[in-house]
Amino acid sequence: MSKFTKADDEFQPVAKELFQKHTKDLGLAVDPSKIIFLRTDKKKKNAFAYCSLINEEYALLTDKKFFIVIVNKNYDKLETPEEKQYVVLHEMMHCYFDLDNDDEDKFAIRKHNIENFQELTKDPNWKLSLVK
Repeated sequence: MSKFTKADDEFQPVAKELFQKHTKDLGLAVDPSKIIFLRTDKKKKNAFAYCSLINEEYALLTDKKFFIVIVNKNYDKLETPEEKQYVVLHEMMHCYFDLDNDDEDKFAIRKHNIENFQELTKDPNWKLSLVK
């Protein structure tokens, strides 16, 4: 039994809408078409979701560059569509394309820090407790 199920049909429309709406104001760097969305029952700490760079042998199987994994147990407890959108947007902000990197592969995971994530705290509809 797989620990992960594909969830592109559920999350790609949301991600595309968020990308179009927030690319300029939040500096989103990676188009959702480069992201695979998955769901899992496997718990990862208290996270609602997490992202990972696709590399090694997985990179041979797809032209996508990132996984965003939704943790069912935590994500499904969120009450509003805004909270759910915030989680997707937060994970999308981790997906980064480094224009200053001279290496062949410029895709990277952005770490949490105030400079990169401060814009997410400005919308009163989103709860600060979701920032992890």
